[in-house]
Amino acid sequence: MALGDILKKIEGDADKDAHAVLEQARLKEKELLAAAQKEAGALTRSILEGANIQSQKERMRALSEASMKSRLLVLEEKHLLIEEAFAKAVEAMSKVDKKEYDVIRKKMLAMASETGEEKIEEYPGGGFILRGEESSVDMTFPRIVEELKPRLISEVAKILFK
Repeated sequence: MALGDILKKIEGDADKDAHAVLEQARLKEKELLAAAQKEAGALTRSILEGANIQSQKERMRALSEASMKSRLLVLEEKHLLIEEAFAKAVEAMSKVDKKEYDVIRKKMLAMASETGEEKIEEYPGGGFILRGEESSVDMTFPRIVEELKPRLISEVAKILFK
């Protein structure tokens, strides 16, 4: 399976997962807002006798707090989905067939080698660490994805949450 096909499959799976988790987060958000509105309504009735203005302030505060909590919950879920997408990318990279891996490995070696005499330590999860006399270069798949993450995170988020 080509790397492009793997990435499309991951993207599709991640998209399905993202929609399911976002739906759950939206339901939770509705529950939180309903509970907050119920709480705000109860507060309003009890305070109305003495201070109508104060009760409105409390109601708005409760709604605002519930809204912030629900947005935070959605953001946390989105962050988890993005991290999961990157983890799946590493997993998919480690599962490429030998022929494709050899092509990728040669390119990575050409990029990382300084002298051509470095020792290659294969990494079980894909990639390698190139060790020279005075330096080493980490070309493991997890490290490469981690390095690319800041540049790709917005694109991944757009794909997941369109």
